[in-house]
Amino acid sequence: MRDFELRGMEKYTDAFREFLTVNKGGAVLVSGGGGSGKSEILSAFRLMPEMADPATVTASLDLSLEVNIDSELGLLALRNELIRYYKINFSFFDVAYALYLVRTNPGKKLDRDLDLYTNSKIINEVLGVAGAKGNEFVNKLYFTVERGKPAVTEWWRNEGGAELNRLMEETPESVRKNLINQWAKDLKLALQGRKCIITVDSFENIYGEDGSGRKHGADKWIKELMGLLPEVTFILSGRELPEWAENEAPKNTLSLEAGLFDRNDTAYLLEHYGLTDRKLCDAVFASARGDKLLTTLLAAGLSGVKKETGKEPSPEQVEYGAKEIMLFYNASTEGREGDMARLLSVCRCFSREVFEYLIYEFIPEGVKFTFSDYCMLPSVSPNIGLDCAALKKPFREELYASLNSDQKDNVHFSLFNFYLKKIDRERGSFRTYGFYLNFRECFHHAKSALDGEGFVDWFMDSHAKYFSNDKMGFWIHLHGEVVEYLKGLMGLINPYTAICMERLAQMYVNVEDYGRAEPLLKRMVNIREKLSGAESLDTVRSRNKLASMYSAKGDFPSAMEIMGKNAEIKSRTEGPDHPETLKYLQKLALFAMKNKDFKTAADIGERSLRLHIQRLGRENSDTVKAMSELAAISEMAGDFERACELFKEVLEIREKSLGGSHPETAKSLSQLAFYFYRRGEYDSAEPLFYRALEAKETQLGHSHPLIASYCNNLGYIYYCREKYDRAEAMYEKSLKIKEKNFGASHPSTLTGVANLAALKFRKGEIEEAEALFRKVLEQSVSTFGEKSSETATDMTNLAYVVSRKGDFSEAEALCRNALSMREEEDAQDTAATLNNLGEILFRKGQTDEASDILEKAYAAAESALGSHHPVVRRILDNLEKVRDRIH
Repeated sequence: MRDFELRGMEKYTDAFREFLTVNKGGAVLVSGGGGSGKSEILSAFRLMPEMADPATVTASLDLSLEVNIDSELGLLALRNELIRYYKINFSFFDVAYALYLVRTNPGKKLDRDLDLYTNSKIINEVLGVAGAKGNEFVNKLYFTVERGKPAVTEWWRNEGGAELNRLMEETPESVRKNLINQWAKDLKLALQGRKCIITVDSFENIYGEDGSGRKHGADKWIKELMGLLPEVTFILSGRELPEWAENEAPKNTLSLEAGLFDRNDTAYLLEHYGLTDRKLCDAVFASARGDKLLTTLLAAGLSGVKKETGKEPSPEQVEYGAKEIMLFYNASTEGREGDMARLLSVCRCFSREVFEYLIYEFIPEGVKFTFSDYCMLPSVSPNIGLDCAALKKPFREELYASLNSDQKDNVHFSLFNFYLKKIDRERGSFRTYGFYLNFRECFHHAKSALDGEGFVDWFMDSHAKYFSNDKMGFWIHLHGEVVEYLKGLMGLINPYTAICMERLAQMYVNVEDYGRAEPLLKRMVNIREKLSGAESLDTVRSRNKLASMYSAKGDFPSAMEIMGKNAEIKSRTEGPDHPETLKYLQKLALFAMKNKDFKTAADIGERSLRLHIQRLGRENSDTVKAMSELAAISEMAGDFERACELFKEVLEIREKSLGGSHPETAKSLSQLAFYFYRRGEYDSAEPLFYRALEAKETQLGHSHPLIASYCNNLGYIYYCREKYDRAEAMYEKSLKIKEKNFGASHPSTLTGVANLAALKFRKGEIEEAEALFRKVLEQSVSTFGEKSSETATDMTNLAYVVSRKGDFSEAEALCRNALSMREEEDAQDTAATLNNLGEILFRKGQTDEASDILEKAYAAAESALGSHHPVVRRILDNLEKVRDRIH
């Protein structure tokens, strides 16, 4: 920052210094209109010793780069800067973000082209040189833990394993929303008491010109980040700034308003440019009215006149009005600086590469200044992120308005092709931050370079080519712009508008923003009805998407009403047994089942199956699928006889048509086996589980991870039927497969060890069982955390073994600790823990309390499993034993 620009900054820097001295964290709000000097205040802050101190961590985010408005990309930009300058490890964020990417794009590969790969220690350790397919990432992470790599080990010690397993239970969208928490956690771990200052500039861009961003809460993620990091000082600068509810505002706040130049400031600035005439100063002050940008541009322009003429300009040469001042400044610049400014006014930002490209394309004779030289001009904001610069917004807008349409179109079209080539060169499975920056600029120039239909066709093709299920905020923002553009260009009742609006609504559904999705989808139905009629295919499909949205938000009655209407239309227009009618009936039955209206679901399912058989025959694959769905519904409705009949028929048809080793046959064997297992009919389940295992081994081989699950299922049936040697063989086989495929720390492997420990206990090998259960509990605390449901289960298991050794005090403590961790809805596991505690109290002679505990256990188990389940009967036996003792 130049010396003359520091004049008048003392009141801002002094106030900021005092704020930093008194407060640990908070918000500094720098407001003011365009050209009021907000950027100069931020520059003065950056030069302060408090911010230049190496012990202070600083980062900045400029929202002039609109790509930064999206939370994912904004967090990535801040992360990249903090890694670049401070080597901060964002292990929690990187693992969560990688997990989100692979769960939303399971077929893609995490490789060297991934942003995270290039600068994340933990992701480098996990992926190695070869990278990993999406579905391999978690397993590779567990193996890396076992190899003891430093970044993974540190993350694990900070309860990374517990966080990973918690995230594994979440939906991908919940993981995305949680990324900001992971980011904040990483920064807190890295700071260790150090000061941190984060600057967010050009805040007005987050709201848009019409303020719609404020209405839609576009600043929510930045506010949330501030709430998560109260010890960090955030500097927010812009023409518009966020507003907080009274109970959400930062505890410590400093508000600064960028002021106007007074006459002395104006004189000081003119002196810097070699202009000393007092009347000229009066004229400049009257013209610019204290606006810092206009004063600076006038001073620079008049200085250029003085260089050209050799004498000081007269007051009569001073232009009046913002537009006139800016055009005067640009005309007075030398060495084609003015031509360059006109070209750059078409850009919202420009890098060195763009700068040099525009010279090559439009100024073939070249220029006398470099990119760095140009960034020193008073009309330029020199570094807005990712080594980009921008003309100051008021100056850019005035220059752009002065161009004729041909000039604008030529530059827009040229830049559109420039950015198009850049985004087409990106080859990675996942797009980088740079790709989204370039695509955003390409989108901006495409709107001006192409005609309406050409722009929409390009955007539709680009969406199909580049869209992935991550960066949803980025795509939602663009689709919102396109919808508004099309409404103005083509009207609301238009196929193009309808397609983009439907895509936008679906993306809102994907991010669980049902409040914005619902009105769009309702409007879509209305548009489709007007365009093609209430019973057209397009209208039915739009109505179907509205029903799916209601189902996703849990409003199943509304979903059933709409899907029922679609089914009636299809039945009337296509026929009651047409495949499309049957498809809608199956969806209607599914919604009824989700609504726990099992009788209605079963009635619809019976009707659907009857029509399937009538239309397609009993052995058709769609008919068998409908039969399988009805079997599941019938079981939920309590019609066990019908469910069993259907499960058996599905198996019979698949064995006959596909053979005994086909994957669908193995699936049907398992469905029927699990039906018998849930009913407690283990003798019927055993041969089915055995046949399912044989079929899967024929299909996948003996070491596939799925084989471990089938071995475990069969092993548990052997265990329940007291065939302990066979159970042990199955459990050990399952465990070896899991250790080979997942590693020793994986949750599935721990479950395998716990199963083997339970078997050892049942066989009377108490010491071996206790050692295994203690090993599992220790690893569970490390993997899942001390308060997880998995740890509670392992505590319950250990308590049961310890109680049989006579150590009732430890057993009781373990059970009570486990109960304190249980969720209320976890009825089956809660019942098991209560049963163990009841038995322990009974053995200690505390029969009254044991009776109360076992009654709670029985109620919870009966609710979860039904009165005929063996586990329920076992709890009832314990309860009756206690009651007999009391009476």
